[in-house]
Amino acid sequence: MRNCILYMLICCFISTYLSTSNNTQTEPLYWQIYVQNYTKEFFIKRLGWDPKITIYNDPRLSVVINDSCTVYCHGWGESQSSIGRRRAWGLLPGLIVGFNFYDGVEDDNDLSFCKSSFAQKYDCKALCAVLKLLDEASCPVIHLFGYSRGGGTICNTIRRLKNYEKYRKFFKKLGISKNQANSILVRIRKGTIILDCPLVDTRVIIKYRFPSVWGLINYIVVPLITLGKHAPWKDQPIDAATFLKEFNVLLHIQYRDRVVTNLCDVDFYKALQSPTTHVLYADDNGHFHTGQTLYPCLQAFRKKYNGPYYNNASVLQVGENFLAKSQPTESDIEAYFNQYVIHM
Repeated sequence: MRNCILYMLICCFISTYLSTSNNTQTEPLYWQIYVQNYTKEFFIKRLGWDPKITIYNDPRLSVVINDSCTVYCHGWGESQSSIGRRRAWGLLPGLIVGFNFYDGVEDDNDLSFCKSSFAQKYDCKALCAVLKLLDEASCPVIHLFGYSRGGGTICNTIRRLKNYEKYRKFFKKLGISKNQANSILVRIRKGTIILDCPLVDTRVIIKYRFPSVWGLINYIVVPLITLGKHAPWKDQPIDAATFLKEFNVLLHIQYRDRVVTNLCDVDFYKALQSPTTHVLYADDNGHFHTGQTLYPCLQAFRKKYNGPYYNNASVLQVGENFLAKSQPTESDIEAYFNQYVIHM
């Protein structure tokens, strides 16, 4: 009898140890159940459309997770379906919350400038509504990952949350009080922010692509074709960057980025620069990279700031080497961006 009891205790210990060491999620978390049971009316009332919020679990055994989620903000010309690609590249470890911006599309043939605000008010509304739901669900820690337009939206959303009084009317329509805005910020501070080739300044992009007529396009054409949803003279992410200084931020920039351009790289990093801001400057096929360099760096960054990551010793070592060079000083910034380009 004693041997049986001892055997059962040993089995229970081993089972508990394995589940703790893998740290993988087997049952839905309490807040996850709350989010999964949201109704379309929750968003339609606040946004006018359903962003189709979806939770994606991570099946990989090597993932180290905690009681948190990563909200993925997709770029223009795609939808949350792009989560599949980025997860395959190892860029989205752990539990992911996906949603669609108003202009989210599954097919390039459905692209429409008329539906996008390119990181301005309407995109910020969508992200704020998702963050409101997660706050009401009591998700302890919120990580943010934004690609291209999604990265710019994160910057502008943080600025709005930190300037509640200035945007009181905006938040009132979303049903977000000042206390809730502060609560959302607390949850994000505990997590991390990944800005992957973020949209920084549409004015610069327009001037880069249409140097001879940029003024006409900037002030007349763009507001017209977006039906007033985007005004280049308002809410540019580069102007919101300083509001991210207190967060744990990894900025990923691609050398020769022909979409958002590299013209603002130095100024954007300077505006973000803080003891918890890291920059990765890589050369992996530009804006449409496949995460070759970002993958190891992201794992090391997430481990450093207690976020979900893939526990692979060799990958983490490579990432830690990148992180060691990811905080150039004020006097070294120019040299970093001019000379330090990673080739893997």
